[in-house]
Amino acid sequence: GTLIERIPLTFSAEDISSRLQKHGCRVDASKVLVMRNRLGRSTGRAVVASREGMKDVQRAFLPDGQVILRPLDQAGVELFVEQCERFLRFSDDIKRLAARENFHRVVTLWGVPKSYGRLDVAYILRQECNVEVQPWDIVFRYKKFGVQSDECYVLCKNAGDASRLLTRVQEMAVPKIRVYGSYFGAAFLWCARSALFISDPHLEFELPKSKNWIFLCGWNGAMTEPEFESLLSSFKMYPKTIKRIEIPSDGTCGFFMRFEDMVTTKRVFSRLNRLRRRWRLKPNTPFFAYPALCDVHWSHDDKYADEDSASDNELDEPIWH
Repeated sequence: GTLIERIPLTFSAEDISSRLQKHGCRVDASKVLVMRNRLGRSTGRAVVASREGMKDVQRAFLPDGQVILRPLDQAGVELFVEQCERFLRFSDDIKRLAARENFHRVVTLWGVPKSYGRLDVAYILRQECNVEVQPWDIVFRYKKFGVQSDECYVLCKNAGDASRLLTRVQEMAVPKIRVYGSYFGAAFLWCARSALFISDPHLEFELPKSKNWIFLCGWNGAMTEPEFESLLSSFKMYPKTIKRIEIPSDGTCGFFMRFEDMVTTKRVFSRLNRLRRRWRLKPNTPFFAYPALCDVHWSHDDKYADEDSASDNELDEPIWH
């Protein structure tokens, strides 16, 4: 097959098939798969499952200038089909990861070769770490235009399996293309709790109001908001708002804190980091994090806010001259 990237977003499988047929490639529309999101919009990537040569496909698309073509073997075509399915279900997978009972069962792998799919990651974890993970519990991130990232989230069966991965997967060598063994060199996998997922309907209306939030977790499940506020006062931390949330996976609770400005927020981060060292917490033990909402794409948007480079900015804070 042939992978075609950066095609016009308005092109359908029928449009690609008709253009190929005009240049002598007898490819039916049923042999063309266009990657689309759950809103039905194309990402500009498609695969043509045909034995026609690359030169025939090039004649049909190279005049467009920016179109990129790449030949694929059977494993590559199967991986693209899997990526289309995972990209379509990405929102549902993230919601499943954010279930409160899964809070301590999710870890992040990065450095994953681009040729890997869910079955490849599950095979490596089973062979190298003796941890059984179901393929549907492995969720890859995606870059712009639906390109698979080198990071994926793994939902383990229990917190013990997650701890084992955090210990074993540290610069672990794996083949770049698993189906071909070590012929194409090695890549190195890393694992950490670099992302925590939690879902609560009330937070959807609180977090967008300000960027000055901090999340703290691991506190006794019986602790209330006034007790937590009193504890923070002893550490000279004075948040404007405190939101409590239960974490049933281990019977603890967490707190979302909103501060007055970003300068104060960063100072609190520094104090929490010193507390982490003073209390000798393990590196992979969740303690504090910067909360943010997942990017949301609406059907009425012509340009998504998270893909607009003009709106990219650092954390808001005053500039002192």
